[in-house]
Amino acid sequence: ILLSLVLSLGYTQEYYPLFSNDKNWQEQTLVPAEICQYSSGSLYFSKRDSLVQDVNYSIIEAHPIVSLSDVPEYCPPYAIDTSQIFYSGLLREDVSEKKVYILIENEEYLLYDFTLEAGESFSSQYATDGQELRIESIEALILMNGQEVRRFHLSNGQYYTEGLGGSQGLLGPMITSLGFSTAVQCIEDSDDKLYGDQCFDFISISNELNEPPFQ
Repeated sequence: ILLSLVLSLGYTQEYYPLFSNDKNWQEQTLVPAEICQYSSGSLYFSKRDSLVQDVNYSIIEAHPIVSLSDVPEYCPPYAIDTSQIFYSGLLREDVSEKKVYILIENEEYLLYDFTLEAGESFSSQYATDGQELRIESIEALILMNGQEVRRFHLSNGQYYTEGLGGSQGLLGPMITSLGFSTAVQCIEDSDDKLYGDQCFDFISISNELNEPPFQ
């Protein structure tokens, strides 16, 4: 069960970083018009780094979450196909600054800012599409492993959370799209389940398929 508590002014706690080598994010694209509501899915992870213009970035890669259904539509049951791997992006976390950045075409954009207080503004050409949004409130959440983190609620109804990412997934901008959205089904760190009520709905098939080596 995920517990929440609205933070009072002046509340401080130790920062909980976004990245670890064993963390993964299981996400699906939610499309209400689809028969089974989802159109695709990916398991995101980062196990490698890349140096770009002397700056170190975490390489975000992904395995597709595939449908094992007998019907042609993307319906359950689902499995993580570890025989396929694809590049998804580059992120940089500055733990001392408590900020996360995304690199797109050699331009760095702010993705998450965990230094803000309730009432302050958050704006990013990528994360908010240039809009200036207000931090409406900050919650203290207790993850499934007992870790306490902070969730920042934005004035457009979206949010982002320490150690987890945004309401539209790890890489998605926190804006509302017409006709689809991202459902963060599960976040795990090694054997610890951190977040999500769909963790057990995915069946790893890594024992049946050959996982490609990391270079």
